Amino acid sequence: MVSSTFGGPSPYDLSQMIADKIEHYVHANVNCDSLDLSLKLDNQYHSELLLNQHLEIFIDWNKNKESLTGKVLIPLRFKTPDHVIPGHVSVCIRKFDRVGVTRRLMARNEIISDGDVEMEMREVTSIKRSTFKRHYDLIGKRLKRAIGEGRIITNDMVESQPVIKKGDRVDVMLVNKNLTMILTGIAKEDGWIGDRIRIRKNNDRNELKARVKSAGVVEIY
Repeated sequence: MVSSTFGGPSPYDLSQMIADKIEHYVHANVNCDSLDLSLKLDNQYHSELLLNQHLEIFIDWNKNKESLTGKVLIPLRFKTPDHVIPGHVSVCIRKFDRVGVTRRLMARNEIISDGDVEMEMREVTSIKRSTFKRHYDLIGKRLKRAIGEGRIITNDMVESQPVIKKGDRVDVMLVNKNLTMILTGIAKEDGWIGDRIRIRKNNDRNELKARVKSAGVVEIY
């Protein structure tokens, strides 16, 4: 470390100490494949800090780690043998991840196949939803809405395929105490395990609500 004429670190070394501290903290606490940081150091406290040879720098970030993205103001605490001096650093944190991206325009309710998506390194700084980092995690998912070509796919855009689809023939289990009857019916809407969906028994125009038990099987209590 090069000393200044005041006996403490030089202005350059002090700036480097602060930058190193911030960069180490951000890299340790932000979960992504790659980061780009730009810092704007505030010189208002330099003169007093340059007087101290023994200087410790602490980061007083009290928000959750997910907030460390985009333009943020990171509070600092400079500790000398005699004083504790508050400060802050303005930081722009850009996040990059290898994520699933559409290769073509896809319509609502389409099932994603192997050739529909590819993995690309993209900036995800402004994306608040979870993304997909593995290609095979997307295969077989169904789109909840239309997505344009080249779009990053997030978890709110897709869903697992329903175990029962509208129009499927289903086994309808009628459960009454110790007696169980099994009839056949038609699903009137898609359903996932645990959902209550509308079904119509064969030769009956009335619709009933039944709970999806498994693929092709619903229960009525």
